Amino acid sequence: MDHTAAGSNPYFNREIDKRTGFVTKNIVSIPIFNSDKDVVGVLQLLNKEGGFTDKDIRLMVFFAHYISGYIELSTFFKEAPEV
Repeated sequence: MDHTAAGSNPYFNREIDKRTGFVTKNIVSIPIFNSDKDVVGVLQLLNKEGGFTDKDIRLMVFFAHYISGYIELSTFFKEAPEV
């Protein structure tokens, strides 16, 4: 099932497409959380022919969990004091 048609979502900002000339046909976005459940990023995919499926979204969630650890780790080392 495809729930990702950009024009049918009230949160979709058509102004970006107008300014850039890009045509967003479908879109799926999911938050990337750290271990404290704070949003540290967003994973977003655009314009899959035929639209995005529930399987695509499950794969994105898996990938978001995978990369969240790397984002948090890189932030930790950036903020850690030098010894």
